[in-house]
Amino acid sequence: MAKIGRIFIIAGLILVPALGRADEPSLELTVDRTTASPGEPITAQVTVSGLTSPPQPVLKNADAFEIRPLGTSSQIQIVNGRYSASKTFQFQLMPRNAGEFTIGPAEITVGGKTYQSGTVTLTVAKGAQAPATPQEAGDRMAFVTAEVSETNPYVHQQIVYTFRFYSRVPLRGSELKAPDFSGFQKEQLGDVRHTQKVINGQTWDVNEIRWALFPVAPGETEIGPTEVDADLLLPSRRGPFRDPFFGEDPLFGNDPFFNGMFQPAQRRRFSADPIAVNVRPLPSEGRPGDFAGFVGTPRLSAQLSARDVEVGESATLTLSVQGNGDIRDVPAPRLDGGSDFKTYDDEPSFKSATGNQGLEGTKTFKKAIVPLRTGEMTLPPFRLSYFDPKTGQYQTVATDPIPIHVRPSSHPESTNLPISGGSETKKQEVTVLAHDLMPIDRGLSALGFQDVSPKMRSAFLLAAFVPFLGFLIAWQWRRRLDRIRSDSGFLKRERASKTAWQGVRNLGRATDREFPERAAHILRGFLGDKAGIDGGSLTPADVHARLEPLHVSRETRDAVRRFLEECDEALYGGQPVTAEFRKRLAEELGKLVERAGKEIRT
Repeated sequence: MAKIGRIFIIAGLILVPALGRADEPSLELTVDRTTASPGEPITAQVTVSGLTSPPQPVLKNADAFEIRPLGTSSQIQIVNGRYSASKTFQFQLMPRNAGEFTIGPAEITVGGKTYQSGTVTLTVAKGAQAPATPQEAGDRMAFVTAEVSETNPYVHQQIVYTFRFYSRVPLRGSELKAPDFSGFQKEQLGDVRHTQKVINGQTWDVNEIRWALFPVAPGETEIGPTEVDADLLLPSRRGPFRDPFFGEDPLFGNDPFFNGMFQPAQRRRFSADPIAVNVRPLPSEGRPGDFAGFVGTPRLSAQLSARDVEVGESATLTLSVQGNGDIRDVPAPRLDGGSDFKTYDDEPSFKSATGNQGLEGTKTFKKAIVPLRTGEMTLPPFRLSYFDPKTGQYQTVATDPIPIHVRPSSHPESTNLPISGGSETKKQEVTVLAHDLMPIDRGLSALGFQDVSPKMRSAFLLAAFVPFLGFLIAWQWRRRLDRIRSDSGFLKRERASKTAWQGVRNLGRATDREFPERAAHILRGFLGDKAGIDGGSLTPADVHARLEPLHVSRETRDAVRRFLEECDEALYGGQPVTAEFRKRLAEELGKLVERAGKEIRT
């Protein structure tokens, strides 16, 4: 009997796939909602029936949406001896703009034949999603705000643009899309600041980023919207009330971290409204003749290294301009010393700092002052004319005069004067007391080394080369420091390959469950560091699009996209992680790091 049972089992295993292949494949496209607002995602499902291992479908006519795969699920049924198999592919659709769109069909190609699903019509309505104030946040899980310190500034007046992202759920990653600030000179004020704020009894995590803006021309202008794409980790248990933003509030009681259980990360887009700015021109009335365009509130100071000097001896004059505004454009002060002084200018230096009022700086000018006569002298005051935006008037700030006492030189030059011995000039014989110059040697041997050994010659050559070598090393080091100061992503790009290869070597320590997530994290981090973007929050489609302008070949971009999609499918779709799968994925990861590292050019 056991033998007969085994025969029936083997026969069933042979016949079931045959029955599955007899069914004609079919596709069905469905969505969880047909209306949404910009920033609200739509979940689409493509179910492929009749195949046990169908290829991933392609969703046509979906250019108005950003598409992110969310994973797959498979189902096999045997009812009354009839075998059926289906596989469902889930996608997240993020609307780019408002309007009505018809997406689909979803399409696969099997055995040279194409199969398609139907289409679905989606309506993306216009609507602001960010509350005007944090108090209006209500029961939302996250929101953004943007503001400027002044909406009616003068030309060249500093204003501060502040963008804040509020969240009361964990974030897996985010990507900021700042406006281009057309019509302004801009400078980011430090890195992102992380704080917490209690609003209506709830604690919010606040990420704040600020820019100092200087309008360059009068007139009406607009600061465009600032957007954030964020992956939110929503709790898996549902709360007792509905969320007007997300549809359903996932909170469980008052504890959003209940049991540490969260849904898969969900991509959300948050957009702050544009801000209109009216830039006023500087008034012509009362403008000083020496006004050079500085707008702000400067402070001026002058110091002299010595006030008691000798004729011909130099003293260093240090003039500092400090204040709020674009100090770097302050012109060099002028000193008209006439015939009393000679002046020699040094290269000015500039240091900037970030304060509560925005960008603050100090510009330092140094001059060497050399008096040309003895006596009591005075350095005249230095003046700086500026426009004060608080009072709307032109002002002038000046230093105090600096007195100088100039003494005769302690090393006067000796003057040889002719001495007369009488009224008659007597002719005297010239006597040679010494030779100022040695006799001229006209032989070729004078051009060579005289009485110097070969070792000494080598030592002399090496000693002559050492300063040049030191200069080259110092020059290269200075260039590197300047590159690091001016390019915040330089060190990340430089260390990207080393960090990635270290991650690949440590990948074997990951468990089967952690393996696909770590592999994708290594590749996203590597690409993000090389390209100067936040790679941790990019979808496979985002990565594919971001690599194109960086001169990466289509073959490499497609390989990167397939790798990330395979990792997402293993992470969210339940694909088993075998030893063979781990080995293959690790080898592909190493090849992609090597290929992409060679091709990326920023």
